[in-house]
Amino acid sequence: MQAEADAVNLLAGAKTQSNPENSVGVLCLAGKVPRVLVTPTDDLGQVLNSVHGISVEGAVNLPTGVQVSSRICPGALQPFCRHCCRCFTTSSFSLMDQ
Repeated sequence: MQAEADAVNLLAGAKTQSNPENSVGVLCLAGKVPRVLVTPTDDLGQVLNSVHGISVEGAVNLPTGVQVSSRICPGALQPFCRHCCRCFTTSSFSLMDQ
């Protein structure tokens, strides 16, 4: 998990430093339901602390995770900004038609 934490540090740091209006959030997609660990913020320390507490468990539910991420986006603050979601996974996952 250290390599994943380093990747989050690099990308979240670059994203928050490139533009003062950018924000980063953290979701855990594995387990029974996706969990929001950090709502969108520009505080890199809060993002890094949440990544160190993630445990590896269960299967990834990517479609539900993307839906959750679109609902926590701060669209009311900047309605003209577009929502962008980036996913990191440390395990395999499959998308199945339901």
